[in-house]
Amino acid sequence: MMGSGQGHHGGPGVAAYACSNAALWMLVRVLADELRSDGINVKEILPRWCADRHGVWQRLLHFRPICDG
Repeated sequence: MMGSGQGHHGGPGVAAYACSNAALWMLVRVLADELRSDGINVKEILPRWCADRHGVWQRLLHFRPICDG
């Protein structure tokens, strides 16, 4: 599922967006717990910007692991 960092760290002026993304984050966690016994992994993908070794900014996708602990 595609998420957003705003769901993990909201800010001023983005309350509705942050809340909807926080709900998606929780859905991913609950589905991961429910489907783990069936061998199904559920991941949240967060788009990020990152500079490469030449200083060029590129959009990357970051997979947020779900911890078993």
